[in-house]
Amino acid sequence: MTDRLRPYLFLAAILPSVGSSAQWDLFFDGSIPVQRQNIQLDLAWSGGINYGQVGLVDLDQDGLKDVVIFDRFSNTLQTLLNTGEPGLMGYRVSRAFDVIYPFNRLHDWVLFRDYNCDGKEDIFSYSNAGFSVHKNTSTANAPSFELVSQQVRSNYVSPSGAGSIANLFISQVDLPGIVDVDGDGDLDVLTFQLLGSYLEYHRNLSMELYGNCDSLKFEIRNKCWGYFAENFSNNSVTLNVPCSFNVPAPEIDGGGEAMRLNEVGAATNKTQAHAGSSVTPLDLDGDGDMDLLLGDISYNNLVALYNGGTASSAIMTAKDSIFPVDNVPVDLPIFPAGFHLDIDKDGSKDLLVCPNATSLAHDYESLWYYRNNGTDLAPQFELEQRNLFQDRSIELGEGAYPVPFDQNGDGLMDLLVANHGYYASGGLYVGKIALLINIGTASQPAFDLVTDDYLGLSTSGIGASMYPAFSDVDGDGDKDMYVGDLQGRMHFFRNTATGPVAQFQLEQANITDNTGIPQLRHGRL
Repeated sequence: MTDRLRPYLFLAAILPSVGSSAQWDLFFDGSIPVQRQNIQLDLAWSGGINYGQVGLVDLDQDGLKDVVIFDRFSNTLQTLLNTGEPGLMGYRVSRAFDVIYPFNRLHDWVLFRDYNCDGKEDIFSYSNAGFSVHKNTSTANAPSFELVSQQVRSNYVSPSGAGSIANLFISQVDLPGIVDVDGDGDLDVLTFQLLGSYLEYHRNLSMELYGNCDSLKFEIRNKCWGYFAENFSNNSVTLNVPCSFNVPAPEIDGGGEAMRLNEVGAATNKTQAHAGSSVTPLDLDGDGDMDLLLGDISYNNLVALYNGGTASSAIMTAKDSIFPVDNVPVDLPIFPAGFHLDIDKDGSKDLLVCPNATSLAHDYESLWYYRNNGTDLAPQFELEQRNLFQDRSIELGEGAYPVPFDQNGDGLMDLLVANHGYYASGGLYVGKIALLINIGTASQPAFDLVTDDYLGLSTSGIGASMYPAFSDVDGDGDKDMYVGDLQGRMHFFRNTATGPVAQFQLEQANITDNTGIPQLRHGRL
């Protein structure tokens, strides 16, 4: 749900009216109860998840890793604080960190990584055809982050051996691999070329130059790390490709020009426009070197590449075009990205998969959780659920537009929550309106989510981005309903109820004026 549905958005409409001179203090109250089919939604007000990028960082400095989910469409973060209870249920919603610097300035992609080895995750995020780094300077009293580099640079070594310092390029579409590739203790970078299908390895020289890991000193040490290439036209991968344009004596050398192609079809060294990929480095086979999970901008699956070399001599020798091949393969429209972290707190890193797109992707089953039933040295990823955390929240697909309305006539304001739509196969969106009945009181509301398709409007033909408004149009003492849609049209539903509970019937679709011209809404009703 991209537009955050939060309780402070509508409290003023639920509480009793006060004089016009009263001052309203808006605050987040995540304790307002919400149930669905008699099950309490303990993360009801988390805001939902669409295009998430998941990280772990201790925000409240209690020694426990909290969950931070960055939505790359809305450029917002939501936080789930670790309560210390074991397992996935041990998280609660918090909005206390929404406005801390730089949470409200991040965009496109965000990864939490500890680059200076102080045990506190820092922020790596997109910035001007590259990335910036904010150091975690949090204390026991307050979380804080300090900008240490607006644009990290690297020494781009040419085939002749000459170097040129420039921004370490990472596109705003890609998701890079930021991990200790060579096992020396500092964080390196794996990223696709600006123009090409090869993965670049930028080595961090902090340990070599300074004997510690707290610097960001990069140099490109291999322009074809792993010696594979993504196909320009699809997400297939060719192994054992030559690399005549590499740096002299590449540090992690899989054989370079001496290798022969081991697959049908020629791989060339010609550069082509790179469309978009997600890169997740992890050790899939427990042999001490980095394998890869790759997602592609136009495809639903993850491709696994297995490093048959070592940490100091990488070469991809095997691949799975669907991963995990021995379980339920990822099938997540579109552009899946993997996040390797211990989400269930059992000591082994699990795999989370989310769409890395900004549209036309799944928006209500968009956080796939693969539990690691093995160990980090011998991972066994098994799909547990497709809607991690979403099943415990008010998850309404994409967009959330709440409108207070007393549906059952008990004097308490209920909620009708429209959306842009739920993702459907083929990139379509099915618009719906959810009904939450207030089963509490005016001053202490509680809600029952009784339906996500009020009046069956999803099959009415109105389409996506429905938005309701209420007024007594016919003067009979009850409120009728207008519904606007994505095309700007308005539709009139008359309230035909003879009792307190509203009952609406479509009276006129595509309202026109007396000349037959459709009446279009401007903005929201």
